[in-house]
Amino acid sequence: MLPVIEVLSTDVDERSGRNERGLWVVRRQTIWVNTGEPHPEKFEVSLEEKQNPYPAGKYLLGLGCFQRGKYGLELARHLPLIPLADVAKQLSTEKQTVRAA
Repeated sequence: MLPVIEVLSTDVDERSGRNERGLWVVRRQTIWVNTGEPHPEKFEVSLEEKQNPYPAGKYLLGLGCFQRGKYGLELARHLPLIPLADVAKQLSTEKQTVRAA
């Protein structure tokens, strides 16, 4: 089963500062990941500097959610989330295309 991601709030935690490389900004949004366990897990997803927060709703992980890291495959820093409603529409369209063929 694919993990379903739920966004409950559009609140963004933004922190900034200065270090030896210059100014830095970190923007994070809290999401909840349903892993099949009794309760979802809290997780923070990084947002790009000008990226709008994800609207409240349910999502699936999009392509590009994994990257090769020092110790193998790992989650990317900026996770692409796809609205569950868009996935359902796409699957419905593909199912109709297969029937027509």
